[in-house]
Amino acid sequence: MMNKIVQYPDPSLNVPVEPLHLDDFGGLPHVHQTLKEAMEEYGAVGIAANQLGLNTRACLVGENFLVNPVIVEQKGSVTYALEGCLSIEYGQKGYVRPADEEVVVYYEDMEGLVKHKRFTDFEARVALHEIRHLDGKLINEGVEDGLVEMAKVGSCGKWMTLGFKDDHYPCRLKKGHTGIHEPYIPKENNE
Repeated sequence: MMNKIVQYPDPSLNVPVEPLHLDDFGGLPHVHQTLKEAMEEYGAVGIAANQLGLNTRACLVGENFLVNPVIVEQKGSVTYALEGCLSIEYGQKGYVRPADEEVVVYYEDMEGLVKHKRFTDFEARVALHEIRHLDGKLINEGVEDGLVEMAKVGSCGKWMTLGFKDDHYPCRLKKGHTGIHEPYIPKENNE
């Protein structure tokens, strides 16, 4: 089954998804299954329900199904890395974005039990990304300066820089590189 991903600039992606009431939890097994299938279909590491046109405040971060997630703590150093998004050209365009290396999320499970989970490193980035979706925000929004836009080009799928908002964020492509960038922190512009 082909799951259709809602694409930018569809205005529904910018509408925050309201928390789900416990009376509405009956449909969650279907939502979970739909998200799981879409992740597998597109080879994604996370997905939010509103990316599939579902008005449900739920997302998958790896194997973690989060209902009504709320970020309660962000800490650690901020790292910059390439992020793609299925809702922006089906992940063929990406952005070098900042993210905290550790986040704590409160959420509910399918039975409505409140839980919390600490995500670190790459999983923290994915959790932030998916919860931002549920808050009506995309990866191409909300970074004051230095957002680097990139796209997969050629048959090999290498990432290439499309443009800079600020020239002190270097592209770190390497020969033979296939699109996963090592995290880096940009140099200050005072050199």
